[in-house]
Amino acid sequence: MVWCLLFSVLGNVLSAATSSVLLYFVARLICVASIPVQAILKSEITKHSKDTDESSKVLMNLETIGTVGFMVGRVIGGYSGDYVRGNEYVYMSMIGNILISIVLVKSLPEEDSKQTKDSKKSKDAQKNMNIIEEAWQEMSSLFTDLSMLASSQYKDVFAIKLFVEYVSVINFNALGTTLNAEYRLPMATIGYCIVFNMTVPIVASWFVGTVRSRYYAEDSGYLRVRHFTTVIVATYAISSVTSDLPVFILAITMNSAAKSFIDSALDDLLHLKIEADQSKGKRNRTTIALKCFNNINTIAQLIGPLTSGILSCMFSIRSNFLACALFMILTNRLSKT
Repeated sequence: MVWCLLFSVLGNVLSAATSSVLLYFVARLICVASIPVQAILKSEITKHSKDTDESSKVLMNLETIGTVGFMVGRVIGGYSGDYVRGNEYVYMSMIGNILISIVLVKSLPEEDSKQTKDSKKSKDAQKNMNIIEEAWQEMSSLFTDLSMLASSQYKDVFAIKLFVEYVSVINFNALGTTLNAEYRLPMATIGYCIVFNMTVPIVASWFVGTVRSRYYAEDSGYLRVRHFTTVIVATYAISSVTSDLPVFILAITMNSAAKSFIDSALDDLLHLKIEADQSKGKRNRTTIALKCFNNINTIAQLIGPLTSGILSCMFSIRSNFLACALFMILTNRLSKT
């Protein structure tokens, strides 16, 4: 975990120091090394928890803290961006946070305190290697499990989930830049817009059950996916062409709300397929399916920013929304197969 965080520090130092687009791109690729930290955390929490319920509660609390921290970070980053050297301040604060994380990781108590200095060093080195190998295994096993599920009854649900998360990452990467470059909003205002956009799914989730029971009582999930992907396609089409800021904000708000209904529909579809597998005695495959479904956004986080950057450089910032619309049309077609 420490090595992953150190690579992230290096990437952020280069990002803050460089004025070259190519070197900045390389720096952001180096920062990708921090992605396995989530897998390592989940693995360590699961390993040291008394039971599944305890690990689930801890993971849920961590996700909540992460969401709140992300929102606060967006607002702080927005205010910092309005200063002359605002970007440098943002990267320096990120580096500081990562260094604090490294100190906290290193300060964790050892399981066996009675050991010589040499054996402690040897154990630390072995532990670091084991963690690196474990992170790599987590990432590689995800791709292996997904390839196995690609030929199963889960393939359509996983394909839809991957496209939805992939498009969401592209949209998120383009959103702030669009508000700044196209609408000339101050960075602080952009931070508030993004935080507002992140709270929309939370509010929308309160109405998911009501809408499902009232209008989709007989639906297994595919109908909701078709309807709300159509809504999202329309919002991306509007976002790609409108010059009216209120219309743009309305479009991204509807987009976030619609995604909540798609997420709910995909959860329902997954559980239906899991129940079918369990009735056939295929419990091992259901465990793999649940694990992959919860971690599939890792793949989206790897390729989404790269796609967004390529589209912005080759075409325009708005081309991200047009590409998202095309991907969601494909997702809509997948729900009909």
